[in-house]
Order: sequence, then C-alpha cells, then structure tokens
Amino acid sequence: MMSESVAISLEGINVFFAANHALIDLELTLAARGCHGLAGPNGSGKTTLLKLLAGLLIPATGTARYGEVDLLADDGAFAERVAYVTQEFSLYEELSINENLAFVADLYSLPYPDRASIHAQEVFGLTAHARARAGALSVGLRQRLMLAAAFMRNPTMLLLDEPTAALDEQSRDELWHRIHAAQQTGTTIVLTTHAECDLTRCDSVTHLLGGRVIEHRVRPRP
Repeated sequence: MMSESVAISLEGINVFFAANHALIDLELTLAARGCHGLAGPNGSGKTTLLKLLAGLLIPATGTARYGEVDLLADDGAFAERVAYVTQEFSLYEELSINENLAFVADLYSLPYPDRASIHAQEVFGLTAHARARAGALSVGLRQRLMLAAAFMRNPTMLLLDEPTAALDEQSRDELWHRIHAAQQTGTTIVLTTHAECDLTRCDSVTHLLGGRVIEHRVRPRP
C-alpha cells in the first residue's frame, strides 16, 4: 500500500503528440497536502503534465496514481474532486461573475451555493464586479474569477497553470494565502510558473526540459 504521505505517483510516463514526444519516461512522486511547483521553458512539458493529472489526456505508457486512485482508470468520481485552472479563460464569457459562480456551484452540487459564491468573490476581490459580464473583464479579473471558481469547490487536487501571471502583487499575495490555507484542509496543489518568487513558496520544485525531469528538489517543512 502506498504511504499516506504520497499524493501523486507517476511512473514510466510517455506522452506523444504526433511526432512530438511531449513527456519522456517521466518518474515523479509528490507529497500529499503539498504545494508543488513545475518550472521550465515553454514547451518543456509542464502544461502536458497538468493535463495528464487532470485526466484530460492518457499517456502511451506508464502509471499515474493519486494515493490509491488510478488516475488513468478512474470512473470519473475522483475527477470531480480535481480543479484545473488553465492559462486561457475557461468559464463563460457571456455570463456575469455571479452567474459563472452559480453555474459552478450547481454543477458540483456545492452546499450553501450563495454563501460559497459570496465568500469566493470577497476573497478574490470580485464583489464590485459581480454583475459584469466575464467577457468584458480585464485579463487579471478573469484570472481571479477562474481561481474563485476553483477554490470554492474545496478540491482534493488543485492544478494551476501560471496562476499568478496576470495578477498584481497584492492579488498574488492573496492567492498564496489561499493556497496555503487550502493545504491546511488537505488539498494537494500542483502549479506551473516562470516566477522565481512563486517557486520559493512551494514545498517542492520540479524542473522540466524537453519532456524530462532534470531536477526535483524538496524543501523541508518547518
């Protein structure tokens, strides 16, 4: 049986896109309730790895597990406990902030949906824009809306693709406060970033290059 301290275990992962070998013999183990940073240049395999963890693609070879759950053979029950925030806006541009969050609350049958929406808007500074159509928001506000939608679900695994790229310093600090708070409730976070200041806040940092893990560093917890 896998140690309870291990959340994510990847072994022998190979992913191909036509002739492109996107992930090559990837082996990686990440601790439960940790915040894990993925670093590397564009095209190194970071987003591909997030998509694999989100269940959006199946590797040609290898195994992927979250605790005792086989991510490649999951029946969908675990997938509902995974929140994936993409770089591109992935909610509904024609809906307002209120309507988008209400849709997410209904889709995942969240308890006390109105309370969850109001709290998420307060946390991410969206209250003043609640009735604004998402497509009319700035890039930064749309990013904050996607983060609000993800965090209000209290996911088991939270996947964030460049989450701080469009945020100002205050919003970045608030996001990290929320990330660390989510860890305390048992969420495991995996994020990609090009920002060194983000990597210093992670429990582990994995550097990818050309689809391979070239370095994996774990920062001892206090």
